[in-house]
Amino acid sequence: MDTLFLSHIFNLLLLLVLTSAIMFHKGMHSLREQCHERDRRVLLNFKHTIDDPSSILSSWSDDGRDCCEWVGIRCDNATELRLDSCQLQNINPSLHDVITSVNLSYNYLHGELPKRLLNLQKLKSLDLHGNKLSGPIPAWLGQLEHLQVFDVSENLISGPIPPVLGNLSSLITLNLNSNNVNGSLPESLGQLLNLEMLSFHDNHLMGHVSERNFVRLSNLKVLGMGSPSLIFDFDLLWVPPFQLIELHLLHMVDSIFPEWIYTQKSLKC
Repeated sequence: MDTLFLSHIFNLLLLLVLTSAIMFHKGMHSLREQCHERDRRVLLNFKHTIDDPSSILSSWSDDGRDCCEWVGIRCDNATELRLDSCQLQNINPSLHDVITSVNLSYNYLHGELPKRLLNLQKLKSLDLHGNKLSGPIPAWLGQLEHLQVFDVSENLISGPIPPVLGNLSSLITLNLNSNNVNGSLPESLGQLLNLEMLSFHDNHLMGHVSERNFVRLSNLKVLGMGSPSLIFDFDLLWVPPFQLIELHLLHMVDSIFPEWIYTQKSLKC
């Protein structure tokens, strides 16, 4: 019951971006996308399985119009799904393993992240911020080796940050802010060489944050940190391997302002 929501969601994802018919014209470099009739049927069946109180998917109809023109559908070489701010609540179709990008931000999704996500082995971007997701960040997420963007900010996620997230060597964005995440910040995150954005402020993290959490983050550009029980404990002489353009420091009550901030010459006001 607690995993019903996204178990349904991620069953849907992959239906929305089924293989599109891409037609090549001789002597031309342009492409024309056209919806398969099979995909039209699948999408219409999917529409009947969701709660769409605002009729966002009203363009999804059997009126003969190309389904590549329907709201939320993109027909091209990419396998993407974008249905942000659609007031979606419950979805219940079946899985396809070709999707690479999912954006379901600012809906009313609730429940835990289902293990069926492991079927999406080509997934590069997962944006679920601004929903009502709860439960822990699952350790098996560390097996999605192609993941570059993971954003579950502004939800109700709880529990510790699993250290295995440090195995996601392709990760560029990790945004966990404004949740109920607790425990300490894993030092393994400091091994993510490609990470450009790391945000974990406004949670219930505790313990110390030091240079050991940022050892190899040479590409970091955006950093957000701070929780009421989190203490900044940086070596006064430490010089970071990165140059930030954006920094968010919250809940500084019991922390010393980090000296290394004065080494950051690219920060924007």
